[in-house]
Amino acid sequence: MSRTNRLLIVTGQLPLEFVEHHGRMDVTPAYGQIASSISSYLQNRANPALFRDIGWIGIAICKPLIWESLRERLPATGHDWLPVFLPVKHQQTLRQGFANTVLWPLFHYFPSYVEFTSQAYDHYLDMNRQFATGVERFLRPGDTVWIHDYQLLPLAGMLRERFPELTIGVFLHISFPSFEIFRHLPGTWQEQILKGMLGADLVGFQTQEYAALFRNCVRSVLGAGSDGETIEYGNRLVRTSAFPLGIDYSRFDRPADDDPQLQHLTADFRQSFKEKKVIFSIDALDYTKGVLNRVEAFEHFLRENPEYLNSVVLVLVIVPSREHLSRYAERKRLIDEAVSHLNGKFGSLHWQPVFYMYRELRFDELLTLYRLCDVALLTPLRDAMNLYAKEFTASRSDEKGVLILSELDGAAEQLKEALIVNPNDIPTVGDAIRTAMQMPAEEQKRRMHLMRRSVGEQDVSNWGKDFLGALETIRSRQEEFHARYFDADSQRRLLESYRAAKKRQFFLDYDGTLMPFFIQPSLAKPGDAVLETLRRLAEDERNSICIISGRDSATLESWLGHLPVNIVAEHGAQVKYRGSNWQNLYVPPAKWKADVIRIMNRYTEECPGAFV
Repeated sequence: MSRTNRLLIVTGQLPLEFVEHHGRMDVTPAYGQIASSISSYLQNRANPALFRDIGWIGIAICKPLIWESLRERLPATGHDWLPVFLPVKHQQTLRQGFANTVLWPLFHYFPSYVEFTSQAYDHYLDMNRQFATGVERFLRPGDTVWIHDYQLLPLAGMLRERFPELTIGVFLHISFPSFEIFRHLPGTWQEQILKGMLGADLVGFQTQEYAALFRNCVRSVLGAGSDGETIEYGNRLVRTSAFPLGIDYSRFDRPADDDPQLQHLTADFRQSFKEKKVIFSIDALDYTKGVLNRVEAFEHFLRENPEYLNSVVLVLVIVPSREHLSRYAERKRLIDEAVSHLNGKFGSLHWQPVFYMYRELRFDELLTLYRLCDVALLTPLRDAMNLYAKEFTASRSDEKGVLILSELDGAAEQLKEALIVNPNDIPTVGDAIRTAMQMPAEEQKRRMHLMRRSVGEQDVSNWGKDFLGALETIRSRQEEFHARYFDADSQRRLLESYRAAKKRQFFLDYDGTLMPFFIQPSLAKPGDAVLETLRRLAEDERNSICIISGRDSATLESWLGHLPVNIVAEHGAQVKYRGSNWQNLYVPPAKWKADVIRIMNRYTEECPGAFV
């Protein structure tokens, strides 16, 4: 099938806000970090000719009639806005349902926070099915579809079933867990989520670690192996790799004196903090961000380094997020109390150790604090890719300042010159603050120069280019790979040869051919359809059927022994010819078995899911 030069971006929700002003509806952009990254890529992509036609698909949080009335006033962006309209219950599923109550905590290694309910999972699947139906009306043969994030993990598989020739990429913006964590999900959920993701041609992750963990889950759950980064599943090749999300570097890398408004704002902040050292920490309200740990580390620093009392301030900014969920409201209460406690313990009439803001900053405020601060303290408990850290380094054209970064953050793989800490080790984080405060200017410059070069080279434009380039490459390999399988003409010629042949020999593998792989081998018992097909083939005198398996003869006899076929068990150690009894073709000496079984059992105990 011919390919189009049409790209469809798919996110759970369109980054548009519908508001009413004095009885008149209006629409404005509402970009979060992910949507901002995608938008920045579309505006700055290096090769606009690659995709001449671009559409952005997502749920529109409004009624169709309102959309039509506002169509002419949609933000002009150079791409089409393509709305999916879902019932209110599925809009709620997207924002508050399974994705955020199960996948978010589990993928961030908080299994105790997961709320398992079959109803929530059923709503998640149904939302994705209806979403797929909504997407379907925009699709054309040969389109390239780029699906984003964990709210839509089953979508690629659903679209693949309906449009086998689509080119599909999936990018997971959050982390992906180890199999030990992933297996907390019920077995059928595991299979359906992984199969959904494998409907893509390319599955992208923030780090190579997450990609490797995904491949391990696919191997453990679905029995599908991989050749390096490429998984072979369902007669298709699926590539998995890392594509670290970048930022719009040029937006932050601006001379400090390029904007009078920024100069004025900088002067105001300097007046507020006077000559004090400034530690800047910003993150969303979320239990994965470890904000309480940061406050505790700052308290440890002040307690152990009293010479810094009255001379340093922590500017702590919490961006509101999911406040309607009780766990998040409780988290905010704990942060409020911790900040109040610290300020009450160390503060005075003339000095407040923590300057606390619970709101989203304007861009000019954010940029000013990046440039003004001496230290950026960004230590989440788990984060796939910390864009705040990259924005901070891009903002420091003066090559000053120190970044303290969590080792459990995907950005730590790229920003190796930061002070890397374990966010759960409070004393060590406190000591890192002291190290940052005392770091010589030349050392700051050396580290910042290397980080800025890395962030600049791997910006958001290159992120999109690398992902879509890899998607094109695997799609080309996919077409070559399909040549190994029968096309319509090959099937026709095979059937003609079959009908004309006087003798036909079938060699059929059992697991993976007659029956799919199962986690529990005992579940691979053949169904009525398989048995009936084998019986009908064997009844033709021109056919000779040989079923080959690594299974033991007793199991194969109970499943297939009544059929008029030849059976090979244990990879050739035993054979049963049609109408005869089992024969041992090779009987090895048994004395070595005890030692081997002991070794195999030891490794089985160390490898979850393995068995002898």
